[in-house]
Amino acid sequence: QDAATMLWRAAKLLEKDLGEGHEFQDHTNIAEYAKDAIFALGGSVISGDENGNFNPEAKTTRAEAAQMIYKLLQSN
Repeated sequence: QDAATMLWRAAKLLEKDLGEGHEFQDHTNIAEYAKDAIFALGGSVISGDENGNFNPEAKTTRAEAAQMIYKLLQSN
């Protein structure tokens, strides 16, 4: 959730259009400070796991971080 918050702030600075957003199955486990960021990035930059969860307490791998940054830079 920290990585998502940082990416969301970068997206706002870059004036990226992230689309409609997406709510994950485990949205009640997401910290209040990160909810707007994760909702906004959901679907366009963050896809979640195969069960539709975001897993806010999980550590972000380098591969996941690279994929999120790439998707953010490719968005409008």
